[in-house]
Amino acid sequence: MAQIDETKRKTRFVRSFTVMQLMMYIIVFIVIIFVKNVTFSSTFTIENWILSATNGITAIFCFALMIRSFALYRKRKSLQNAYLAGFFLFTWIPAIIIAITTLFVPTHVDLGYFLSLAIFFLTPGSTVFLATFISETFYESIDSNKKLGQLLFFVTQFSATIANVIGLLLVLIGASNFKPWALILVQIFGGFFILLNVFLHFLLFYNAVRLRANIDDKNLKAGLALLAITGVLLGIVFFGRLFDFLLLDLAILGIYQNVFIYGLDILFFVGYLTMWLGVAIPGRKHH
Repeated sequence: MAQIDETKRKTRFVRSFTVMQLMMYIIVFIVIIFVKNVTFSSTFTIENWILSATNGITAIFCFALMIRSFALYRKRKSLQNAYLAGFFLFTWIPAIIIAITTLFVPTHVDLGYFLSLAIFFLTPGSTVFLATFISETFYESIDSNKKLGQLLFFVTQFSATIANVIGLLLVLIGASNFKPWALILVQIFGGFFILLNVFLHFLLFYNAVRLRANIDDKNLKAGLALLAITGVLLGIVFFGRLFDFLLLDLAILGIYQNVFIYGLDILFFVGYLTMWLGVAIPGRKHH
């Protein structure tokens, strides 16, 4: 009975957090379209087409994985699949937004600044679901006696809530109306939020490698190896985003500057592919 109650409570968490995050996006959309009256200008360059295509493919891929993960959750009643569905959902939304606004750039300066931070302030949902997936999978439960799992979950949810508030304020008030010290705090928090994602993917890698050494089943070993690869790939992606976010002079990369940016998008796509396979392969045998 206690196990059933715990499962119901976690299911309510998944639903309530998903609704809250979607409402956040809807509010921002309403403000942008109906309050700010933002217009868009077309910029069809080769570079923008490439960036839009890589994010568009990632969006399509994540949407398909979200549907598949949700279907597996309905079939198996496994919360890990529910967490993955939420993770892919809140990766799909920012990816498709970036894909569209790369080609149709908003003329509103404040909105342009907000979208430049989209990788950080439009992804709190995916960050929370990733932390919850790691806590549930590797630390037994967010409600267990494993203090690291509990701390990981609550720190991530607290940080995601702040990210949502900052994102909403950037749209409502406008970055141009922020005090210089406030924008500095936004930059500091943005850097912290990226580092949090780097840390989460490091935990994914570390725990997958740690558990793989103690398992004999070939399917499970293969799945954990893929999850470890996912941690490395997406950790590199977010570390690269941090490099870009801190406004380091990418000109030092010379002709390889675009290769660096597009390479991160490709790794982003491959990382989600290996994450899905890491869960799907063991799932063929273990429900």
